[in-house]
Amino acid sequence: MPEPTTAPATVPAIDLVGVAKRFVSRRGTVTAVERVDLTIGEGEFFSLLGPSGCGKTTTLRMIGGFEEPTEGQILLYGSDVVGVPPNHRDVNMVFQSYALFPHMTVFENVAFGLKRKGVDKAEATRRVNEALELVQLDEKSSRRPRELSGGQQQRVALARALVNRPRALLLDEPLAALDLKLRQAMQLELKRIQREVGITFIFVTHDQNEALTMSDRLVVMNAGRIEQLGSPREVYERPRTRFVAGFIGTSNLLTGIVRSLDGSAAVLEVGADESVVVPEGAAAGARPGQSLDLTVRPEKMRITAGPPDAGWCALRGRVTEVVYLGTSTQYAVDALGGSELLVFSQNASDAEDIASRGQDVWLSWRPEHSLALEPEPAPVAEPELEAAS
Repeated sequence: MPEPTTAPATVPAIDLVGVAKRFVSRRGTVTAVERVDLTIGEGEFFSLLGPSGCGKTTTLRMIGGFEEPTEGQILLYGSDVVGVPPNHRDVNMVFQSYALFPHMTVFENVAFGLKRKGVDKAEATRRVNEALELVQLDEKSSRRPRELSGGQQQRVALARALVNRPRALLLDEPLAALDLKLRQAMQLELKRIQREVGITFIFVTHDQNEALTMSDRLVVMNAGRIEQLGSPREVYERPRTRFVAGFIGTSNLLTGIVRSLDGSAAVLEVGADESVVVPEGAAAGARPGQSLDLTVRPEKMRITAGPPDAGWCALRGRVTEVVYLGTSTQYAVDALGGSELLVFSQNASDAEDIASRGQDVWLSWRPEHSLALEPEPAPVAEPELEAAS
């Protein structure tokens, strides 16, 4: 399928400038999105990730024109589209419900938008065939939606959106209704299709694995705000807040008092033969006596019966649970300081478990895997708006 006409590379595909959305009802004002600033580049696969109610779908709907912002600008290739109806914005949206016409064939469903626009029949046929080939459904063009699997119906919905050649495609949790195995296969298919057509995809999901698998960049949203923006690797490996550390993957969250500083590295108070160090840069601004929150990913930890090598962070604890997960084994450990920690050990051989329930063990990890977390932001007071009567 030919790529849509593109703007100069210096102009972002989508720019959100101070975008906020507040809903007013008899009970008062609810802030769904709180002054979001976001730039999405042309040709990116960009994901909005977060729990239900975090504002991600509202943000997507504002980009698509299905909701209007209370304040701020939404720029599509440099042009402010606030107030422009959805059918006049050069974007298309794919919803969680496929909304296919059951009485139409696959071909007719995909051609529907072109027919309404009055596209020449020969041109429409060519574009529909290209779109169906792209989603690998060209041999099923004469079937009805009820004759297709859930994944195939999703591909029809995708082809119907792409056939209009939008400059950006908005996807609102389109894989949520699929079973796990099909959802994983469709993740790879969506990424392949996005690379082939080369247009901007903005993908909303609450599933961290989807976002990590497909995204070039992503934002993690919480309570209407952006908690962190970055590549999947950056957000997973270096979460900045307690919320991001807990929402993306599994994290061990620790709180300690800074005992001393070794250069810019912070040394936390623990037992006499235990050691937790937050390395230079990760503990910038830390002071002795200050409370510090930090996180360590379970796969970065090592579990042993004896003390670890010198220079490693080390805690003592007791194994409370051992869970075999196939590719890895999960150990739950109660540290002596009171923290409940998890360790993932890769099952690389036929060796027995490295520890058993009730066993006293050592947990260790390299200091560079200790990540200090930013304090949680204070709640922002709602603006005084008159409640609707």
